Amino acid sequence: MNTLEVVWKDLNTRQRFVIGILTKGNNYSFKYKMENILKARERGFKGLVAFPDFQKEYTNPIVFPAFGTRLPDEKRKDINVILSKHNLKNYDAFELLRKSGGKSPIDTLEFIEPIDLFEVEKNLKVMREFFVAGVRHYELCSDKTDNRCTIKIPLSKGEVLRLEAEPSNEYDPYAVAVFKDNYKIGYIPTFYSKAVSEAIKGQLEVNVIVKEFDSEACCQECLKTILTIVKP
Repeated sequence: MNTLEVVWKDLNTRQRFVIGILTKGNNYSFKYKMENILKARERGFKGLVAFPDFQKEYTNPIVFPAFGTRLPDEKRKDINVILSKHNLKNYDAFELLRKSGGKSPIDTLEFIEPIDLFEVEKNLKVMREFFVAGVRHYELCSDKTDNRCTIKIPLSKGEVLRLEAEPSNEYDPYAVAVFKDNYKIGYIPTFYSKAVSEAIKGQLEVNVIVKEFDSEACCQECLKTILTIVKP
């Protein structure tokens, strides 16, 4: 069984909420994550049109059309190029959602693979890629007028960043700040913060390195990193 979390972003605050769980077993299933729905609805989340009942678990023999339309058509002439980009040999809708995040220009949903620390306990390496959250509020960028970065702190590909848990954070008790040297440059995204915080607390080996830094990108997606968690 495979699982992806469906993340919704509030455009006003940039805060992200895991609003649902998509699972692939013998069938596909989708259900809302009720412990997060109330807070998301307070921020303006109205539910997904294809899934109007917040209490229901939906099932389908193939990927739900509401999610499948976010993916490239299997019959595209360049589909093999797209599959190669995501290290896939064959077309698999679920794996494409996992690899690509299923982002669409018409909404603020994203599909992410949750971190399972039990995998680490079984001596498996957990690896995830993500954009550092909250970059525009901290010391990496200083230009807030046009969403372009005026670089204050240089970063290079492969550079190791430092993590620091913030259990007293007023917004997220599992918050984990990201530093370059002594400069705070953002946070682990909320959908990974609990697992990363628990990994640090459990004295697992947690590393974050810079994959790419694009000062021309918007401040929400300028610093992409690679996270690894392993047993020491």
